[in-house]
Amino acid sequence: MCRCDSACPWPNGPSSGHYGTIFFGHGIHGVLRVGFTAAWSGTLILRATDRFRTRHPECTVELREVTYSAVGTVLRKGELDLVLAETALAEPDSEFVTGLTVFSRPQVLAIPATHPLARQATVSAEDLATAPLIVAEGMPEAVLGTHFPTHTRVGRPIPRGPMAAGWP
Repeated sequence: MCRCDSACPWPNGPSSGHYGTIFFGHGIHGVLRVGFTAAWSGTLILRATDRFRTRHPECTVELREVTYSAVGTVLRKGELDLVLAETALAEPDSEFVTGLTVFSRPQVLAIPATHPLARQATVSAEDLATAPLIVAEGMPEAVLGTHFPTHTRVGRPIPRGPMAAGWP
């Protein structure tokens, strides 16, 4: 199995010694299995993969999309070596190491053109209290809290709308 350390293409390197094995005298070879939870991290993963393959042609990188709710399972089973995810795993007894922030993106509000908020020139986080949010079904609480806030910054409740399947 391929593990990386100082040669790791991910910014700031891996944060876990478990994933930091160096193959002295043998070079880095084998398969590095990388998971990701969101399509918008694809550009970063592809750039890092290309860089890693250039530096370590004897190592193959396999990419796999993984749902939020499956991250812990695939890591525990050894199906993936590392995962690039939007939020940290919210498992208090977790044996996983959460690394540093690799990149960030602004949050967006996706609404139909006919929605009352779409008629406004700008929408603030406080405006979220005026309409229910559709919430992804089956999401871990840590992810729900990141993507679907329950209160605005000044404490106004944001109503929950219907549940949508297919995202966790």
